Amino acid sequence: MGSEFTPLGRKRGGARRESASKSPPHRQARNGRPLAPQGLWLYWTWKSRTRLGGPRLSAEVRYLIATVSRDNPLWGSERIRGELLKLGIIVSKRSIRRYRWQKPAPGGSQAWRTFLANELRGIWAADLLVVQTIGYRIVYVLFFIRHDRRELVHFNVTSSCRLDLAATP
Repeated sequence: MGSEFTPLGRKRGGARRESASKSPPHRQARNGRPLAPQGLWLYWTWKSRTRLGGPRLSAEVRYLIATVSRDNPLWGSERIRGELLKLGIIVSKRSIRRYRWQKPAPGGSQAWRTFLANELRGIWAADLLVVQTIGYRIVYVLFFIRHDRRELVHFNVTSSCRLDLAATP
């Protein structure tokens, strides 16, 4: 007798309740503290949900905020809010910031690759290397290259650390 089976073949009854009360050790405690109850998790999931739906302000008020901020670019959100209050429209400062008109981003700026392609003829690279030879001597290597043709412009090797020796061709 003991346990019954459902049409799907699952066991029903006491064994299920026993397995539900025995949770694995990693679920029982985290950092020595018991985990939050399931109800708390459900509450915070509900509290932090995204609220779908339309805007909280009517289209006329949003249009009015955008128009006033476009016509008066030096006005802040607080001043726009004061003007709307004079008209009898109660709007929060945050809502005004959300629906304010913003200048379009300048579209004429170059991308980094375009800038490099345009300025490539005038770009040089320099490097000063410290190299240790097989005989454990230290050698300083200075070189300059041009990026447009990837050609070596200047190259010098010296064992002295004086810059005037490295700069002489």
